[in-house]
Amino acid sequence: MKTTKLFVLLSLGVVVGLLATCWAVGQPLNHASHPAPVTAPGNLAQDELTALVASLEAARATNTLKLFGAYSKTALAQRDSADLGMTVAVLQRLRDGRPDEAVDLLETRLDGVIIDFVACYRQLEVSKRDQFDLQLLRMARDYRAKHPHKWPGHPEMEWNLNEAFALLEQTGN
Repeated sequence: MKTTKLFVLLSLGVVVGLLATCWAVGQPLNHASHPAPVTAPGNLAQDELTALVASLEAARATNTLKLFGAYSKTALAQRDSADLGMTVAVLQRLRDGRPDEAVDLLETRLDGVIIDFVACYRQLEVSKRDQFDLQLLRMARDYRAKHPHKWPGHPEMEWNLNEAFALLEQTGN
């Protein structure tokens, strides 16, 4: 049980970190003066990264580029570490014959991913939002309707999830 609480806390920590990252983004970058990205269509994050790096290089902001590189590597390593812990925890519970605990961990993770995705999605420029298909969010909403996952003592989680699913109605999905 202590392991379950540890992984729930780790997952919530990652969720809070990602939310803080999304909310910390100020004004959208003005990419008008930058060349068009050269990545494959549909790779929005890579396009944004290419534009950011081009802007920093043009401004000769080498220290900022190094700091951003260090931040990116640290954020990815932290995310991957949390994913590694969650994956091992779920697999161990399945191997130990405790599928209900494995499902609980995955549903906890699902809730965090739903909240993170919608928080970041709402921060995107409208032109970027239009490039996302919200089918997976609809599938997550339908799954949770069929298999409710409760958050005793954490009413803010249910509120955040309801707000996240409200996006589907707001966008006509």
